[in-house]
Amino acid sequence: MDKRRYDEYKRIFFDTILPHPIVEEERKRIFQPLVNWVNKNIPSKLFKFRECNENNIQAFSNKQVWFATASKMNDDFDSLLFCDVDRIKRDFDEQFDHDGNLKIYDFLKAGGKIPDNFINQLGQEYIQKFLENIRKLTGEEIHKTSVELKICLEKEFNNQHPFVSEVVQRVTKFSSFSEDINSPLMWGHYAAKSTGFALAYDFRNGKYNDCPICPKLGISCFSPKTHEIFPVVYSDTLFDSTEYANYLMQYAILRHQLQKLNLEKDLIGKILNTVICNDVFMHTKILLQKSTAWKEEKEWRMTINYDSPSYSSDQVANVLKKPCALYLGRKISRNNELILRNIAYQQRIPVYKMSIDKTSQNFKLIALKQRNTKKDLIL
Repeated sequence: MDKRRYDEYKRIFFDTILPHPIVEEERKRIFQPLVNWVNKNIPSKLFKFRECNENNIQAFSNKQVWFATASKMNDDFDSLLFCDVDRIKRDFDEQFDHDGNLKIYDFLKAGGKIPDNFINQLGQEYIQKFLENIRKLTGEEIHKTSVELKICLEKEFNNQHPFVSEVVQRVTKFSSFSEDINSPLMWGHYAAKSTGFALAYDFRNGKYNDCPICPKLGISCFSPKTHEIFPVVYSDTLFDSTEYANYLMQYAILRHQLQKLNLEKDLIGKILNTVICNDVFMHTKILLQKSTAWKEEKEWRMTINYDSPSYSSDQVANVLKKPCALYLGRKISRNNELILRNIAYQQRIPVYKMSIDKTSQNFKLIALKQRNTKKDLIL
């Protein structure tokens, strides 16, 4: 990707801000410039490099693309959430006055207005009862409650921070592709020193999977998997996701406190939905920012999402997607080559084999198209 297009992408990417809560129509409007850029600039082929093992060959045969969490990747910093803990603690302390009382208590006792979004989510009756209970508290009770709450929240913060800092690594699943099939680095690192293979995929026009023709759809799967795909942003520093970490910790702490009150699930959900986040797209920004040490990979990442209670605990997932070409490593074994060629023949996709262009001084491999008829597949 040339510098002009890359700089344009970074500007649109970081300018895309999705507040929570937000209505779907507004989300689509904000997101549209980024979608337009991807649709215009996604390469006709993106490549997934594989070593020759039973799982990878079986996935090719089954037309599966697999997704895994960042915790399984080879980069220790992959999708690591960075936050300024001292800044969060300062913001937390500012919620209490110099006597240690929670400021919102005095505000509500003095007749302060509850925000409309809380009333709409929780209902006027619940809000009224809440205000009545607050206004009955004496000054001593307010102070005692504030101190207890601060101690409790500090404890919750210390418990939740380690989890929050790794939540994107442990939950979000993605699949990696490269723009460059001719890269010796990619063949050396991800295709077992050129003894493996690569598969090309065409994701243009939003054709990210084959859900519409999947035999499970409507039988054992009622929720097609949804995707987003973007180029990786390479940087010398981790993305500052302090605001997002603060939101996650507020959400986790509030959920834990509400669960201890034995409230109904629907009410807990409504209350949690009132937790405000300035930009939930930070989740993707964290996922897509990598060190410049990896920039030669020219990576694109596809995320996966599906409606399942096991999504957050699943470490892997897959979708059906037929590749559009097979590329063989130049040092692949004869046996593996024949196995892969047979699969390509069955799927009616072209086959290429990598070679060194000895007439060029460039450190680039070249892909040579191979005949792949029945005659060529005879052992």
